[in-house]
Amino acid sequence: MGSLNTRSKAFLGLILFGIFGTLLSHFTGLEPGPIAPISSILTIVAGVAALFPAREEFEWKPWIIGFLIGAGAELCGIYTGFPFGHYQYTDKWFPILPLPGGVVFPLMSPLAWLMIAGASDRFCDKLYPSSRILVAGLLAATVDLIMEPVMVESLRYWKWLQPGPLPGGAPVLNFLGWWLTASLLSFVFTRQRARSIHPLTGAAVLVGHLTLLGVVFFFPTANLVPSPHGKQATARPVTSLRDHPVAEPWRNRSEP
Repeated sequence: MGSLNTRSKAFLGLILFGIFGTLLSHFTGLEPGPIAPISSILTIVAGVAALFPAREEFEWKPWIIGFLIGAGAELCGIYTGFPFGHYQYTDKWFPILPLPGGVVFPLMSPLAWLMIAGASDRFCDKLYPSSRILVAGLLAATVDLIMEPVMVESLRYWKWLQPGPLPGGAPVLNFLGWWLTASLLSFVFTRQRARSIHPLTGAAVLVGHLTLLGVVFFFPTANLVPSPHGKQATARPVTSLRDHPVAEPWRNRSEP
């Protein structure tokens, strides 16, 4: 733990909190209300913050550009099917922004891109720059490959309109799109040399994130029972924080 900064430890603390809450809900049916979606937001924000270099190395520009790349890739994907394939977000990833055409956009999605692509880039920091960009992008795409069944079938954050052969019904184009987009983000991050962030920090963020998703997948509550071929899941009307799937691992299992 000596190589991890305070922000990384805070992120891991939130991961443990999420795991504990998920297991507690699974085995007891306790309902914490708005704590779950707030915890989810804080975890992603903490995951991004853990990757920030020391003050003397920090620059806002790569992070702003990275945020815009992540948001732009998602918006392009939603409306055109490029570069990930044809998919649609449900209203379950709080908070959401309604967009023209009857689609919704989860505002945490660009930050999730920063967290996953940034952590992958940090982990590959010791590689030669040209190799680092491609390997970091490949690592991020592999992380998404593992995430897809949880995000689609368990949490039901999005659904594939033209399902493919990869986990969660993702098409092959999604893997290639992730590789391309994450490699582009890694290229942006290489402009900022962050010597103060150890590669283990990137590993900690990725492993922590996947561990929490694994617990959600294997210990679902009644409201998180995967639907057959989850990409066909239908979003339930949302009226409050507690109706979002970010809160689902915490809700009372007796609810319909």
